Order: sequence, then structure tokens, then C-alpha cells
Amino acid sequence: MRSRLSWKVGAWLLLVFFYVAYMGWDLLIDFSALHHDALQVEQANHESHHLHALELGLLTTIDPVRDFLISGDWRASQRFDIRRAQLQRALAEESDVGHAMPSLADTLTRIAAKAHAIFKLPFAVGNMEGPILMQEIMAEVKQVGRRLNGRHRQLDAQVNSAMQMVAARQLDVRDDFAVSLAILLLLLGLLSLYLYRHLVRPLVHLRHEMQKVERGDFHIHCPKLADDELGALADACNRMGEALQHREQQLNQARMMAAHHEKMGGLNLMSAGIAHELGNPLSAISLCLQTLEHRLVSEDDPVVVEQLAITAQQVARMEQIIQAFLNYGRQDDCCAMQPIMMRQVAEQVVALVRMVPNSHRMQMQVEDHSDGGHAMAHAGNLVQVLVNLLINAVDACDGGGTVTIRCRALNRGVAMEVADDGPGIPEQLQAHLFVPWFTTKSEGRGTGLGLAIGRQLMEDMQGGLDLRSSSAAGSCFRVTMAGVEEE
Repeated sequence: MRSRLSWKVGAWLLLVFFYVAYMGWDLLIDFSALHHDALQVEQANHESHHLHALELGLLTTIDPVRDFLISGDWRASQRFDIRRAQLQRALAEESDVGHAMPSLADTLTRIAAKAHAIFKLPFAVGNMEGPILMQEIMAEVKQVGRRLNGRHRQLDAQVNSAMQMVAARQLDVRDDFAVSLAILLLLLGLLSLYLYRHLVRPLVHLRHEMQKVERGDFHIHCPKLADDELGALADACNRMGEALQHREQQLNQARMMAAHHEKMGGLNLMSAGIAHELGNPLSAISLCLQTLEHRLVSEDDPVVVEQLAITAQQVARMEQIIQAFLNYGRQDDCCAMQPIMMRQVAEQVVALVRMVPNSHRMQMQVEDHSDGGHAMAHAGNLVQVLVNLLINAVDACDGGGTVTIRCRALNRGVAMEVADDGPGIPEQLQAHLFVPWFTTKSEGRGTGLGLAIGRQLMEDMQGGLDLRSSSAAGSCFRVTMAGVEEE
């Protein structure tokens, strides 16, 4: 049963998600506790601050009473009432303080009663009732101060305890976060390793093999690292490579057959002229033999010698024609590259095309501008390409005109050009010249494969075939090849 990589990756991601959620929830609880402890510390500090303010306010409230005893100023009573009202409002606003010390309001009421009693006494130097009441007021204030100090100590203890808890919680949060982060990094590292081994590395291998296909190398092998989706993809790519190799072999075979068929098409055109080309030498041989029959009586007859020489020349010519014909029609099994002399190939091509009907009225010439240069090519394939170009030139000139084969040396490599003085190729057709099955010839005279196969053959020899120029004055095709460096 094939395992699913998507399920495994999903399980890993789900595990990381749940752990991150758990870590976040735990940190949220810890931060909530820290927030609660911080609120307690803030509340205790706030209450301590207001207790201190109440203590100062109480001392400030009784100052007008002391001033009255010293100066007897009746306005001291008004100042006392104002400050007492302010202290009562502050006490009412601070409900926490009121709950903590419920007797503080009662104490303030008793102090106010005794203060008003002092304000009602007549001002006199020997009056002792006022100082006595003032001592009672101070006793009440001291008692309130002791209670406030006790409350201060309680609040300080609460603050210290809360701060210790905050510090402890901070340490716990730091340790928990460090451990959680280490576990999370470990999980992410394991996940990255798993993704690299089961996803990234197979994709890198697959990309490398696909780049080989892009370069035209169909011998690919994608390693199957696991029995999952990527394994199935690797199997599919391997099967695709095998199918492409098979198709490439079939295509090469079809290309070779098409090239051979193109040769046979050229042979069909040349076969019409073979009888005439071979008939003349055979006639000459027959006449020479007849003459020899009458002249053999005299061994010293110079005519015998001359006739024998003519016979040998004609026989040699027949052998050359037949050998060239057979060499062109033979199907090659390989494309061995070797240095060849361009002028010699050009002359051989001219000799072959001379056997094509309608070529006898054509002027065919070879121009060597390369000083006997050599090219690195396959002789048979190069002859096939040039023969096809010359036959096209003969057809374009309709049997009358001039066709020139020029051998040139270029900055990089060498070239052979086939130029004619025919009517040229229309501009709208020039872009389709090298498309397979495209032809401008009538049915039965061309297959539309000659130029396409010719370009492919030249590219296989690291060369090229292009239309250099075409106008009303004629067309020129250029065949480019690698040159041979002179030692």
C-alpha cells in the first residue's frame, strides 16, 4: 500500500501546531498570574500612598486648633472646618482605606467635636481647659498614627510577598519559555530534516533530470526514495524518459529513412540521364573495337595504339559515372566526421547533377575562394545536401541559367554557397522554406523534406544551412561547417 506524503507532512505540521498552541496557552496562564500579582503590588502601593496622605492631612487639620490656642484668632475655626471637609472627602473617595480602618471616620468626628469645644472657649491666658482638650486631640491623633503605621507594615509585607511571587513567576516563565522554545526548535529541525529528505531532495533530483531532458538527453533516472506521491512522480518521469528515448530512436530512424528516400528521389531524376551518359561511351567503345578488328594485322599500326587509348579513356569515364552514382545511392550507417576538400566535393556534386534531366543546358561552375580549404564534415551527407541545393537551383532556373558553387573561408569555420540566377524566392515564402513538407514544386517533383533534412544533417555536423539572400536576380544558400586547422 502506497503511503501518502501529504498525510505525513500534515501530521508533522499538526503536531507543531498543537505544541505551539499548548506553549502559548501555558505562557498565557503564567502572564495572567504575573499580571494579577503586579495588580496586587500596585494596589498595595496605592493604598500605602493614600494612608500617608491621610496621616499628613490629619496633622494639617488640627493645626488651626493649635493656632487658636496661641493667638485666639476666630478664623481658625473656619480653616479647621475646611480642612476637615477635605479630609472627609478624601476618606470617602478611598473606600479601600475606609474598609481597612473603619474607626478612622469616628476618630475624626471626635476630634472635630473637641476642636469646636476649644473654639467656643473664651481666649484667656490662664484658661487650662483648652490645653487639656488639645492634649486629648493629640492623643487621638497619635492613636490614629499607630493604627496607620500598623497598616503600613501590613502593606509592606504584602508588597514584599507579592514581589517575591512575581520574581518566582518570572523565573518559572523564563525557564518554561526556554524549554518550550528548545522543544519547538527541535520539532522544527526534525520537520525540516523530514521535508528535506522526503520532499526537497527528491525534487532537486527531479529538477536535475528534467534539465537533462531540456538539453535533449533522454537517458534520465529519477531515484525512488519512498513509496509515496514523489515516488510515483519519479516512476512517471522514468517512464517518460524511456518513452522519449523510444520516440527519439523512431524519429532518428524515420529521419534516416526520409533522407534515404530523398536520395532515391534524386536518383530517379538522375536515372533518366544515365542511359544517355553511358550510351555514348559504349558506342565509342563499339566503334573502336570494330576498327581494331581490321587493324590487328599490323601490330605497328599507330591507329591501333590511338584507338586503344580512346577505349581506355571511355571505359574509365564509365567507371567514374557508375561509381559516383552508386556512392550517392548507398545508405550510410554512421556519420563519421573527417576532413574533406571543399573544391573536390563541389566538383563531385556538379558531376552528379549533370546527369539530371534539363541540367545540360545549365552552366555549372565551381569557385574556390578558400585556397583549397578543408572542412570537417561527413562527405556523404554533405554531398546529399549540396546535390539537393543544386537540383533546386536547376528547377528554379527551369533548365537555363548559371549555378555557382563557391567555397569560402570565414572568420570561424568555412562555407559553401550555392547561388543561381533564377527568379528568386518570394519573401512571404522564405520563412517556410525549412519547414518539413513545405514545397513550391508541383506534385510528384518534390516532397518538401529536402531543405528540412539538409538543415538537420548540417546541424548534426555542428554546421548550418540558411538562405543567405534571395531577389529577382537569384537566390543564394549557404552551408557552414567547421574548418580544419593547418598544422
